[in-house]
Amino acid sequence: MRFLNVLFTFIVLLAAITADAAPSGSIPLKQLHLVTQLVSQNRASALLVAGDAAGRRAAGEIAAGIKATTGVSIAVVLDDVAPEQVLRHTNVIAIGNMATNRFIEHLY
Repeated sequence: MRFLNVLFTFIVLLAAITADAAPSGSIPLKQLHLVTQLVSQNRASALLVAGDAAGRRAAGEIAAGIKATTGVSIAVVLDDVAPEQVLRHTNVIAIGNMATNRFIEHLY
């Protein structure tokens, strides 16, 4: 049992030491945007990207909720749109994950 405690302490200390040491040549992380603007000045400032059937249903429900709340319609597009076509122009909420949405898969 003492061995496991010592091993666990070593692993925690090693993780703490290496977390502060960024590898040389590493790319700095981008700033996180914790707020996504959906509507601005009574116009949509985002769109929803949906892949599979469940994602399309969810996107439709989200769009309906936004419309009910703000009076503004948010576009829902399929996942065959390329990220570089839309990300420079608007905010995007991609519904699903890599397995269900090609837009998300393309980002990796």
